[in-house]
This record gives sequence, structure tokens and C-alpha cells, in this order.
Amino acid sequence: MLYNKFPLAPYHLLLVPDPEQGLPQFLTRHYHSMIADLVSQAQSSLPGLYFGYNSLGAYASVNHLHFHAVIRETQCPVEALHWSHRGGDLDYPLPLRLYPSVQDSWQAIAELHTAQQAYNLLYSRDGVYVIPRQTQNTIVVPEGMQGAGWLELCGELTISEASAQTDLAADIARGLQLLRVS
Repeated sequence: MLYNKFPLAPYHLLLVPDPEQGLPQFLTRHYHSMIADLVSQAQSSLPGLYFGYNSLGAYASVNHLHFHAVIRETQCPVEALHWSHRGGDLDYPLPLRLYPSVQDSWQAIAELHTAQQAYNLLYSRDGVYVIPRQTQNTIVVPEGMQGAGWLELCGELTISEASAQTDLAADIARGLQLLRVS
């Protein structure tokens, strides 16, 4: 675990598995299972533990294998029960899937790898959210959405004072729509 000099959320740490190997930011089944198991095992002692992952082209900050760890007091917005992927009536602004099974989520990730498709992941107590998305720098998103990685695609945005003066909800919805994969 590394301290994040520029935290995106309270208790934001970076997990770099096997740093001596200098692994590229490419997810393997082994590390995917390791992170999913870690979240599952930690729920009794750290119920708000989440891990996020940005593939290359999905705002991975550096090309070495790393995961973002956060401890939250509340669920991520993507986990709200009103979204259709959680059994509600509303579609999330981006197509995504929640996979309760590590094996099923790995199958989806492997397909994204084969298609060379950028994606973001959220590892939560409910499973793994897989979010295919447009590759970074291929579209222009609203200012408040710059650097849209796993946390932003899961509904958590840090906004500037200038962004707060705009129709932020419309900007966010438009930005997420732009990130949709056709």
C-alpha cells in the first residue's frame, strides 16, 4: 500500500501488487481475483472498503499495475437502488454491469481485453462493476469531468468553484453520455 499524494477521497491509498516485478497496468485473472477476495474478506472489519481500477486508456495515471483503495462511509452513487442494474427503474447514464461472481466479471474483462476496449472497475461488497468507456482523449468532456476515471464513472465528482456555477447535473449527464461506447 502506498500513500496517495493527491487523494481523490478520504483514506485514498494505492495498492501496487508485486512492485518488484514492474508489472504494466494490465489486469490478469490472478490480480482481479486477489482484489475481489480482499474486498470480500475485509467486509467485517472494513465495510466501506472499495477498490477501483482504470485500464490503460481509461485514465490510468501511470503504466504500472495499481489499484485505488478508498474507505467510504456511504455507498458509491453507482450502487443506488434506483438504477436498473440494482433492480430499480432508472438506467445509469453509462452502460455497465454488476457481476456478483468474480468468474463472470473476469469473462467480461477478458472480452474487453480482446476488443482492446478501455474500461473502469469498481470492486464493492456487492461484486464487481465493469464499465466499458470511450478511450481518454478521444472526446472532449465538460470541464468538471476532466480526468474521468473509475471514481467519476461511479458517480463521484470533485468540482471546481467555476464548475459549480454551471448546470452541473446536465454537464455530468452529457459527459457520461459522451463516454458511452457505441
